[in-house]
Amino acid sequence: MNSLDQPQLPSTSPVSQPIAPSRKPRFARTRSWLRSRSGRVIVPGVAFVLGLGVGVVALLLYALTLSTEGRALVTPLPPPGGDIIVQVGPAYITRLLDRNLRHSGLPGNVENVRVSLADSDRIHSAQMTITGDEQISTLGIVAIRPFTILAV
Repeated sequence: MNSLDQPQLPSTSPVSQPIAPSRKPRFARTRSWLRSRSGRVIVPGVAFVLGLGVGVVALLLYALTLSTEGRALVTPLPPPGGDIIVQVGPAYITRLLDRNLRHSGLPGNVENVRVSLADSDRIHSAQMTITGDEQISTLGIVAIRPFTILAV
């Protein structure tokens, strides 16, 4: 409203704001192709093939770096007397075997497990003989079968 309390008409000046022409969105054709069925199949397929190719090339390069001819790595011999020697008696081995054979899932009960060690000519080597009885029960009939295991 102006000072005479009359409504003011919109100005119709010759210099008016020109309306910018609507621009086509950037990459409209590419975007529409990516949204199409072929675009949704081809782009992941190309990415898969490229990843596969990069992986194969990386594996080949790694294999080529491993296959270089060089000297074999020779480790020095340990000083004499630096061996770790473990001494275990037959009673300990018997107890260990008895417990493991009971829980091994054999179709019967293992009883009377005995271990005997025989000295050999070689250093740090002995023959171990394990004997025992296996008790199998079928339809109320009990059968006892002795067993012997030789371990070197």
